[in-house]
Amino acid sequence: MRRDNEYEIRVDVYGAVIKLWLTDSVQKAHKRFRRKFKGEYDFDGEGDAGGLFIHSDPDDKIYYLILERTSSVYYVAHECLHVTFHILDICGVEYDSNNHEAFTYLHGYIVEQVDKRVERFRRKYKTTKANENV
Repeated sequence: MRRDNEYEIRVDVYGAVIKLWLTDSVQKAHKRFRRKFKGEYDFDGEGDAGGLFIHSDPDDKIYYLILERTSSVYYVAHECLHVTFHILDICGVEYDSNNHEAFTYLHGYIVEQVDKRVERFRRKYKTTKANENV
């Protein structure tokens, strides 16, 4: 199995950092994460979904996203939504149906930053698959 690809995405306006892990297996990366951080983070579930969002408690504005290298934009947007909620909540930004510009701009930025990293692997995977079928 290849090593996980790790990236850091800064959200300077809110003083937050997203640590993105792209992997072949979310479940196996989740187990490696648990061993590496030994109790520093609380976990919900067992990492059996298409992606995983992890934060500390209390929130220190460092967020981890674990996604498969070829995740669809659906999973990217889903996991990024968790980050968006946490960043705005911890920073005390109020948002609702009448006040949502900060929310939409932040979510769009995070999705764009994560998806452009995932897209590299999607393209590579499609090229590899196409070459296998030749």
